[in-house]
Amino acid sequence: MLQGASNFRDIGGHTGINGRRVRQGLVYRSDHLAGLTPDDHRALKPLFITHSLDFRGQAERAALPSLLAGAASVILGIEPTMVVRVKALCWQRGRSLPKP
Repeated sequence: MLQGASNFRDIGGHTGINGRRVRQGLVYRSDHLAGLTPDDHRALKPLFITHSLDFRGQAERAALPSLLAGAASVILGIEPTMVVRVKALCWQRGRSLPKP
């Protein structure tokens, strides 16, 4: 669908918490949005995307800034040290990470 972002898709229909399904047309996922073309921006406008959640680390965000017109950017960067930090927090609370 998009030329400047790979793997863009609606995740509606997937089962979420308590077996409830994600509503279609509500949540989309994609690779980074730094390469969106003017045609891509026009294609995304009718979806009324209000927020862009960016899980990339600081260096990657700096190298490839992601700007989606009209969407608030929410940074939830997962740096390479994140797993170590989460394990440390779990250990401090006497818990282990859940098994995958």
